[in-house]
Amino acid sequence: MRLTSITQYYPNPLFRKTGARHEQSGNGTMTYEAGNEHRFLTLKSADDTGMQCALNLKGLPPAGTRMVFSINAFIPPGATKFRNGCLAVFGLAYEGWTEVARAGSDFESHLGQTYGYKVEFTLPEHKDLLQLIFNSPSVSGQLVTFDNPKLMTKDDWTRYQAMEDRPAYVYWDLMPLPL
Repeated sequence: MRLTSITQYYPNPLFRKTGARHEQSGNGTMTYEAGNEHRFLTLKSADDTGMQCALNLKGLPPAGTRMVFSINAFIPPGATKFRNGCLAVFGLAYEGWTEVARAGSDFESHLGQTYGYKVEFTLPEHKDLLQLIFNSPSVSGQLVTFDNPKLMTKDDWTRYQAMEDRPAYVYWDLMPLPL
């Protein structure tokens, strides 16, 4: 019987304080809030420009690989605008900034609730310069809370979704039995 490996490429899927750190910029606060067995990433805006935090992604599969990113986010009712117009954006810090994909552009239809966002994209040629940037609301005093990030190849995502007893959080590689 052959086993297949499912790899989680997000370097800090439980937002642990000792895990990969997100770099903050802009006006606001970034905190890792205590949760049940893990932490949440919370961004709170100090003014109407908001803030963001970036994470450099390393150890990704080859350029041209189709990827899936998903995350849950709680958006309070008053968070009616977001920096960069979305919850998260992938881009290359190469000869300026080149956007690769964005998640949560439809945040306005999910105010006051926790919602799962998913985006698919293809890894670009300069994938070693790929960043994921989480955005705060562009409303003074408003916040957003992120939880359960997953970054997988499209093939791994499909196998993960097909698992009968798949875990909600993936913090290391999984090896499910074939279907």
